[in-house]
Amino acid sequence: MEIVKSIDTDEARELQKKLEHKLRHVLYPEKYIEKYRDDPMNWRPEYNWNDRYEWVWNNIKSHNAKSFIDLGCYEGSLVLRAGSKGIESVGVELCSAACRFNTRRIPENANCKFVNEQIEEYKDTRKYDIVSCMEVIEHVYLL
Repeated sequence: MEIVKSIDTDEARELQKKLEHKLRHVLYPEKYIEKYRDDPMNWRPEYNWNDRYEWVWNNIKSHNAKSFIDLGCYEGSLVLRAGSKGIESVGVELCSAACRFNTRRIPENANCKFVNEQIEEYKDTRKYDIVSCMEVIEHVYLL
């Protein structure tokens, strides 16, 4: 059984392009997130985020939530939306580029903030009516 395969330069370049495309939001977060600032709900169009976000948003509304935290919020759409509706909202995100980007997008009078920290390290004594943590488990290291 061959474990290592020899590949030529063209194959290596093609493989690198494919990997960079798949990991573009991780490798180049500042560039990537800026690209989708006008349509944040579709920042990864290969997934159907709108259905998931709408499900969470509908739960926030139906529970008359006064507070909301999104752990691993990345582009922050739910935090911004809830904060704009007067719900105290916090987004915790490890990617500093995403936190800077989201902080610049906070509308005037919105009740939200973004915290640049690992979710495993985040300390908060407040209680939240709704907690969201979507598409995060694969990024959490076992302690």
